[in-house]
Amino acid sequence: MPRLGERMAAQLALLLVAAACGPNQKDIESAQIHFDLGVSAMENTHDAQTAIKELRIALQANPNLVDAYNALGLVYHLMLHRPEEAIANYQAGLKIDPKNGEVANNEGAALTDLGRYTEAAAMFERALSNDLYRTPYIAQGNLGWALYKSGDVQAGVGHLKTAVQINPDYCQGYRSLGMIASELGQLAEAETQFRAFEKHCPKLCESHYRLAMVMLKRGDQGPARDQLGLCSSGCPSTDLAVECDRLLKMMQ
Repeated sequence: MPRLGERMAAQLALLLVAAACGPNQKDIESAQIHFDLGVSAMENTHDAQTAIKELRIALQANPNLVDAYNALGLVYHLMLHRPEEAIANYQAGLKIDPKNGEVANNEGAALTDLGRYTEAAAMFERALSNDLYRTPYIAQGNLGWALYKSGDVQAGVGHLKTAVQINPDYCQGYRSLGMIASELGQLAEAETQFRAFEKHCPKLCESHYRLAMVMLKRGDQGPARDQLGLCSSGCPSTDLAVECDRLLKMMQ
């Protein structure tokens, strides 16, 4: 009969083997249930606290669930506007899956919001290095903006144009190209890009606001008023509509 010390050593060895093998099937299934509940809280009820609670429970059951770290990052970044905490979760996910393009792109977006453009560009390039990344146009567009904000205008514009070539309906790409052209005083190019924004993304009335700003810079008040009117009527009860109404009143 084994002595107490030997029995404890044997039990410890079994625990270490179990830990090395990772979560069992029951834990994996439980983690998926809580992950789904967390995502539902994010998307359906916009309840950040419930989302965090459920996602953390999911990670307790399955610490290797990269999607849960990614979702936590999105909650902290987009819902709670705490990008530093978002980055910590994205980095935890990338430790498990270093080639995960979606997580790398999301970390880059959080770094961009913090003004850390060089670090952000590196994360977008990391996302693009994964040939299996499903939405490379997003990382291309984000990389373009980060490079532009870092001072490399030519490379930034090049990546943004690649993004809209990959996906002609990529609204953010046209928006960013138009904003860059407008900031550089290239008003004809800005109008071209914002017209493309309007064409490919007709449900986003921001295109009308952006076009109005270009027209006002050119001194074309009549067309600018028309665009502001479309902005106001196209997205009622929003902050953007309020701003468009304010500008219209100033022009009367």
